[in-house]
Amino acid sequence: MVTFTSILPWILLFLVILAVIFRRIGKLEIPAWTAFLIAAIVIVLVQPEGFNQAVFVLGSQADVFIFLFGMFVIVTALEMSGALQKGAKLLLNKAKTGRAMLLWILLGFGLAAAVLVNDTVAIIAPILLITFSKQVGCESKPLVITVALSLTFGSALLPTGNPQNFILAQAGNIGFLNFFLWALGPTIISLVGCYLLTRLFYRKDFSKQLYTEIPFILDKHEYEKLTIPALVSLGLILVGMIITTFVNFPMAYIILIVSGLFLFIRNERREILARLDWGVLLFFGGMFIVIDAVTNSSIFQDSLLPIITGLQADIPTFCLFVVVLFGASQIFSNVPVAIIVANILPGTPLDQPIFWITAALTTTFAGATTVLGAASNIIVLETSNKRGLNISWWEFTRVGFPISIISLIGIFVLGISYLTIAT
Repeated sequence: MVTFTSILPWILLFLVILAVIFRRIGKLEIPAWTAFLIAAIVIVLVQPEGFNQAVFVLGSQADVFIFLFGMFVIVTALEMSGALQKGAKLLLNKAKTGRAMLLWILLGFGLAAAVLVNDTVAIIAPILLITFSKQVGCESKPLVITVALSLTFGSALLPTGNPQNFILAQAGNIGFLNFFLWALGPTIISLVGCYLLTRLFYRKDFSKQLYTEIPFILDKHEYEKLTIPALVSLGLILVGMIITTFVNFPMAYIILIVSGLFLFIRNERREILARLDWGVLLFFGGMFIVIDAVTNSSIFQDSLLPIITGLQADIPTFCLFVVVLFGASQIFSNVPVAIIVANILPGTPLDQPIFWITAALTTTFAGATTVLGAASNIIVLETSNKRGLNISWWEFTRVGFPISIISLIGIFVLGISYLTIAT
């Protein structure tokens, strides 16, 4: 039976999607985190046991918050020290042509996203590229859209690349190195497709000759002493992640220990915490509450869940699994879909490594299709908007959609090959 409380989460999710797409009501600008937070508050106030359930949901996702917070601390320190800006300058100075610049953006920022979490890199990347484009006199939009795509596809490589990878790697018990080996082929295919199609879409912009030396003027940084400690901390996190492949120890604890020690030994801890983008954490907190209400609604439990639990681990199911996740990510965004998968996949016939890694890759690659597909897209566009660069939903989608479709080739090859050999 459909009741008001069962349909309310779906209505709120639909309104949040509209808010994210249009981003304003009249002159009132609505950040994505605000929309999700308001929806979460309504659920807490209206739903039976709403407050207790919200506390339970946020507690159950503590690993994700630890992961995001810890990585935000390290990345914020690297930004404050000027290390990220210097790295971007060295990267872009390698480009002598527009095509080379495109390649370095995809490889450099893509790798940075895999290591540093795409949502954190999304905060600083558009600022750097808008500044760079003004200095060399080229269009900002192609660069910003390209970096948004690179953050999505590059982040697929490692569990640290994005929240959905981390959520699904944890839920599916996939180690750091194993995840890397599964994801390597599809990630390379997606980046090659992104390079070829982006170059085609913006052939005028990426066919230009660039200056021999880019006059990338950097602000003077008063926290340069943070560079080495932050880089050492990042290295310790990566080493710790690799060790968890062989030792049963939660990846989130590695990040918590290293980032906690980093804050403890640094006198700049207050400045670092003050500069964290707390709005992103609120965004995920609100999202978790809203998606939990959707998956616990009678509409989902009575109609969709029985279908999912009745599936078999074969090639037709695998193909359907990819298509459904890809489509759902366009409606709900990729992190909510990952949360849903993490809640329903355990104990079903699909509770196998190939389906867990497929869920991570598909939800990640689907994020390149539209602005709503990934939180990193929203962050990039909102950051660009604050700098006076407005990118519409259509401007992003016309480039992202065909590239994301091509990226699915690697996933299908991986999954069909594995299931054919396994059977």
